[in-house]
Amino acid sequence: MHDTGPDGSFWPKISIVTPSFNQGKFIEETIRSVLLQGYPNMEYIIIDGGSTDGTIEIIKKYEKWLTYWVSEPDRGQSHAINKGFNLSKGEIIAWINSDDFYLQGTLKKIAEFFCKNADTDMVFGECHTINEKYEMVKIREVPNEFDLQRLITSDCFINQPSTFFRRRVIDDVGGLCESLEFSMDYDLWIRIGLKYKVKRIDADLSCFRQHPNAKTTCQSNNPLQYLENLKIQKKYGGIKQKYEYYRHIVIVSIKSWVRANK
Repeated sequence: MHDTGPDGSFWPKISIVTPSFNQGKFIEETIRSVLLQGYPNMEYIIIDGGSTDGTIEIIKKYEKWLTYWVSEPDRGQSHAINKGFNLSKGEIIAWINSDDFYLQGTLKKIAEFFCKNADTDMVFGECHTINEKYEMVKIREVPNEFDLQRLITSDCFINQPSTFFRRRVIDDVGGLCESLEFSMDYDLWIRIGLKYKVKRIDADLSCFRQHPNAKTTCQSNNPLQYLENLKIQKKYGGIKQKYEYYRHIVIVSIKSWVRANK
């Protein structure tokens, strides 16, 4: 890519953050998917939580192309991402987890979209779900338009790996809620949607990888993630009377899983 876009102006700086912890099996593909974008004005930050599985050796292979990286204990994924946000300087920000990856040309598509839509503060696109064998599980389809009411009351239809936002948004609403372990992105999208303009881009941008050790797809974690979603929906007025009923169902589900796996 040239240093300037079609209109002659410089491409906006994009900051990508990758939180990492013991994902040595996948992180090299994540790193390469960012660095090989060919985008001329990008910074890439990796925040590792002290991996012991060979991740550090992989990161060191690419450190001369990284803006910053560190490996040290942290307080979890949300804390690691927030650390990266605080270090970043881009006009546009996103994070990609260490077992997911971008499709080629993603950053150029995002930059062009933001440049053409100056009033837009967050953009989300399509995401492919794949398994460990790179077989397509599904395309995680999203609605044609951003629907805040649906987001609050129904489901998180926004694909995290395919989501980008302007720095002013994070400076205003804050980063991820560090008390949430699974649904911190869901909470952030609602906070942004309540104050800022969000649009969908009609483009395939990333791949989300399902595997046995993935935090959000691990069977043992599903009830806990669902419970976090319920708490978020209650917080923003998405559910009221039904909350305790659903909470009871989730807790029963968790207890049943614990008994079955003793």
